[in-house]
Amino acid sequence: MSLYNYEDAILTLCLDLFSEGTLREIAEHLHLAPPVNSDPRLLREILVSYHERRPSQLEAINDLPLYPTEEILWDETIVPSEFYDGESESSTCMHAVLMITV
Repeated sequence: MSLYNYEDAILTLCLDLFSEGTLREIAEHLHLAPPVNSDPRLLREILVSYHERRPSQLEAINDLPLYPTEEILWDETIVPSEFYDGESESSTCMHAVLMITV
């Protein structure tokens, strides 16, 4: 079980102790309550998803590969090659040069 799931489970257990009215008051105070009376499980899920820990920008950057993968090199949404006219260096060429020099 990952740390995130563990923290979500603990928060869910804590929110289970509250009554439906208290959950609704908390959700309304945070402007998260749905407009209709809803199931207390939905209110708990909304509150848990609002308060769950999200990965920081540094964690997201550290999860990226150090070198471009073949998938990144050939993905035209990341490295466009449709309008390459040969007069300037393309991103693909720059990636290749970076890979060779490292």
